[in-house]
Amino acid sequence: MRAIDVTIPFGSDGPTTPGGELRHNRETFTHASYAGEPVAAFAEEWLLSVQSRPRPASPQTVTKYRKSVASFLRSVEEAGEEAVLANLTKAAVDRWVNGQRFRQRAPEGIASRLAALKAFTRSYLWREAEVTTYDVLEKVKRPKAEEAAKPMLDDQERERIFAAFEDGGYENTRNDAFVAVLLASFLRLSAALSITVGQLLRGGGGLVVR
Repeated sequence: MRAIDVTIPFGSDGPTTPGGELRHNRETFTHASYAGEPVAAFAEEWLLSVQSRPRPASPQTVTKYRKSVASFLRSVEEAGEEAVLANLTKAAVDRWVNGQRFRQRAPEGIASRLAALKAFTRSYLWREAEVTTYDVLEKVKRPKAEEAAKPMLDDQERERIFAAFEDGGYENTRNDAFVAVLLASFLRLSAALSITVGQLLRGGGGLVVR
């Protein structure tokens, strides 16, 4: 474990929502020099790490991580600040999230990008690289996306789906049956795929749901 240098300079930040942390305290980093290091450099090390572990992250996940960090860094620079570790604060993240909401970004996308950034600070900066002495974004709460009911398929849409299976054959017959079950029962796809013969009620064409 590296020694903590209490002479670490503070990072600055701009306006934020109440409760946002404007700067880090003297014990945040394991060495004073880390405060002025570029976030991007550590982010690239993190992305290399998640690709090199026994169960590597998929290329799609790596791309999502990289874009999420880049989005945050743009927000920091647009605020006139350096994209260094000293400015990786709750206040900066609050500003970034609020900026996305102002631009009417999808809540699911905001939550996903925030989760990626929090994984970077917790899993890599704190636990693996030991750059920080704690998770600097621990107090940042993940927004909960409001659940909205999705519109159901109308009769014409259903007919077009079943029409695609009219050629017959094993796969079309199987898919026709699965789609019929999904539409009639509202089961998830995984639940429909796990149905066993013992759950079928042959006489009435129903299912035993446990």
